Amino acid sequence: MRARGIAFAIEAFSNLNFKDEELFNRMERVTLTKLDEFIPHYTVKVLQAYYKIGYGSGELYDQLINNVMETMREPGALKYSDMLRFFEIYPEVNYIYDNTMSCEVYN
Repeated sequence: MRARGIAFAIEAFSNLNFKDEELFNRMERVTLTKLDEFIPHYTVKVLQAYYKIGYGSGELYDQLINNVMETMREPGALKYSDMLRFFEIYPEVNYIYDNTMSCEVYN
């Protein structure tokens, strides 16, 4: 699967309220493997879907949040709508990011 297909599949499963933890665990492994192929829009889409459904490991949230925050450093790389979606979720999941190694980038 390509990054676009992964992101849209995960979003579709969460929108359908399909609560199969094994499915989301598999999709998480695929996402982490291909995360470097994701554009910021897909990263935010996956982050929102996992938050909505309530699954996802600390590593997944850490990688997704780190990816988005790195993108924010580049002017114009993150759409306004994606930034709003990200900051709706970030206060709820930032404790995961604060307790991981990736936050060293910003110290």
